[in-house]
Amino acid sequence: MASNSKPLRVIIAGAGIAGLATAISLTRISGIPNLDIQLYEQAPELREIGASIALSPNGLRTLEKLGVHSALSDEIGFRGPSGIPHFYRHWKTNEVVSVDTFANVPDRRHQTTRFHRGHIHAALQEHVPKEWIHLNKKISHAEANDEGVVLFFEDGTSAHGDILIGADGIRSLELHSILITN
Repeated sequence: MASNSKPLRVIIAGAGIAGLATAISLTRISGIPNLDIQLYEQAPELREIGASIALSPNGLRTLEKLGVHSALSDEIGFRGPSGIPHFYRHWKTNEVVSVDTFANVPDRRHQTTRFHRGHIHAALQEHVPKEWIHLNKKISHAEANDEGVVLFFEDGTSAHGDILIGADGIRSLELHSILITN
């Protein structure tokens, strides 16, 4: 694709952890030139919400590849200093489903780490231009057509793109809207 060609318009519904990480990965490692990325978030502001989240070695290595080095710092994450294994249990049965002993993770920065969601969100947000993020954009529905996809918002505005990526959680309205109407 030539650099003067029409940009690929990417709409990302949701500017949480998944939406921001997707935007960063598209720009940093996708190899796709000439992208126009826009994120639409229903919240009126991006702020610290939610509880803790744990990232495994693969997740931490991914953040490193994305250039989000501040997430690897002990300043925002907690790694058990004692080397005591982490046990992961099934939410319903309490059965141990996995044990993380850190044995195969030589770089301490990649050991399973617990974070406040807001700290990971803020670290990702540092790598996404502010002008890409549109707040107060609650989705009413989405439509796909021959020209791409249109995302409609409750405030009467809309966004047009070539690709729609739903990163607004398990109750994704645009995914439901497109699957039902198309």
